[in-house]
Amino acid sequence: MRRRPGIAGLQNAAATRDQFRLVGENVAKVRTDVMKEQLATFRTQLEEFARKHKVITIELKWHSIFQLLSNFVYMVLGSGFEVISVGKKKLVRSVPTELNKDHNGILELAQAEGFVTVEQVERKFSWSTGRAIDVLETLLKEGLAMIDDGHRDGKRRYWFPCVTLSSDSTGADAKLLLLRLFTGEQLRLPRVFAPFSRVILTADLLVVIFLPGRATVQHCRPGDALWRVASAPAPHVFDDLISVNGTLYALVGLRLATLQLSESSLELSFLGGEHDDANRPEGDRFMLGECGGEVLLISVEHEERVVYRVFRWASEKRKWEMITNLGGRSLFLGLDGFAACVDQDHPGVRGDCLYAAGRRLGEWHEYSLADGTCDVCNADYPGAPPLNNSSLIRPSVWIFPSLC
Repeated sequence: MRRRPGIAGLQNAAATRDQFRLVGENVAKVRTDVMKEQLATFRTQLEEFARKHKVITIELKWHSIFQLLSNFVYMVLGSGFEVISVGKKKLVRSVPTELNKDHNGILELAQAEGFVTVEQVERKFSWSTGRAIDVLETLLKEGLAMIDDGHRDGKRRYWFPCVTLSSDSTGADAKLLLLRLFTGEQLRLPRVFAPFSRVILTADLLVVIFLPGRATVQHCRPGDALWRVASAPAPHVFDDLISVNGTLYALVGLRLATLQLSESSLELSFLGGEHDDANRPEGDRFMLGECGGEVLLISVEHEERVVYRVFRWASEKRKWEMITNLGGRSLFLGLDGFAACVDQDHPGVRGDCLYAAGRRLGEWHEYSLADGTCDVCNADYPGAPPLNNSSLIRPSVWIFPSLC
């Protein structure tokens, strides 16, 4: 005779249904917010296109959005548009001026950081300065690029909004697992439905994933059926996250905050105020790190050479202070974030230095905080690619057996 489910079984089933419902509502909210953001960008670019080419006059309303998208597809198919492949991405372009191999090469190069400089184009393709500028200016005139002259090195950046991250490169609908490299043990995590590019693993095996520049984080523990989704209140977005001594810290516009996560919400507690130009840390790109249990801010700046700076959080002054001494320790950086801090007793590792993965396969930087010198190193091993401008863009990954 088949047994009926008991009280505990019914309660567990009800709890599971509630969890699915709650996470489903949060995922739907995230996707709605992302869609609103994308449609706002779409409207702006479509109106700019209309002003430039004088071919479209349209008022965008939410209740007619699907009709608008249908009409847009019709325009693409019927009035001088085409779909093109640039690396792994698909772009749609109008063709008043046909793009050639030079233009497509620059668009593919821009996928790495979203922008290129004249010097990067010259090195990559072995072009003259005149040729590089001519191709870039053509892309600028066609509305595919924007210029940025606000950097201390004086170098103009050409930004390409059309090659921003897609779901293929941000982990949407991805499968994740925790793998112990030396035992082969695997812990499978739930399927991911929202975009992400960074993963944080805390000491108590809380897994947090996020996409820098967005307000949303997802988190779970091994064994959970679904990811929990939470968003920061507007206008805050997360630039980086790190876990130090059991506390989760967030970098929000160079402000440091602690982050508390619950089932479907989060709480940000800022530790300091806004920065003005006088006390703003220097750098082009920023990430959080830690050393000896202390939270750090690490900046990267590309001038004539790469410059790294390290700042500690001065809690008594509630601001970042630059330091050049790590107590003999060394910091290791991946291409897109902090990797580890190691003590001074590791052979071959210099104290008070940063070791950063380079963009090329087998490349890394050794930067001394004491004297500001930066050595670019390349691993020499069987099958290594040639050290030239066409080397693969595949950054190194740091592995620390002694820290596992």
